[in-house]
Amino acid sequence: MLDDILRFMDGDDDRTVVFSTHIMEEVRLIADYVVVLVDGELRGPYEKEDLLRRWKSLWVDREPEGDIPGVLEVESGTPARIVSDSPQETAEALCAENIRIVRSGALDLEEILSYLMRRNEEGRFAVSREEGRHGGRWGRGT
Repeated sequence: MLDDILRFMDGDDDRTVVFSTHIMEEVRLIADYVVVLVDGELRGPYEKEDLLRRWKSLWVDREPEGDIPGVLEVESGTPARIVSDSPQETAEALCAENIRIVRSGALDLEEILSYLMRRNEEGRFAVSREEGRHGGRWGRGT
């Protein structure tokens, strides 16, 4: 079925296909935009490539104190891992606190979508800092 959709879309920018799936591989292969549906509420639309380009993991030499713009989660460790949906802003704030970024990397689409599903109407995450997964703590959404 995916091959049929791709053939239908190939070479014609005036065509649109709307489909629903829980299979991330299908989203990775053919979606240009993603809309997340949570409890009947639409979240989005999001341009898939923009999400993949924008969301980052930053590993830092120490955990930040207080709120840092764009930080969605901080996982303890050496180095500590920070998840950000605004890595440029996050990096500038970390630099201002003399926190060194050791490395950075992209998040996979499935992890990004799981964050978007937990984001509430006000743009904040439904999980408190103390309830973060992997022993991490949650920051505020942007």
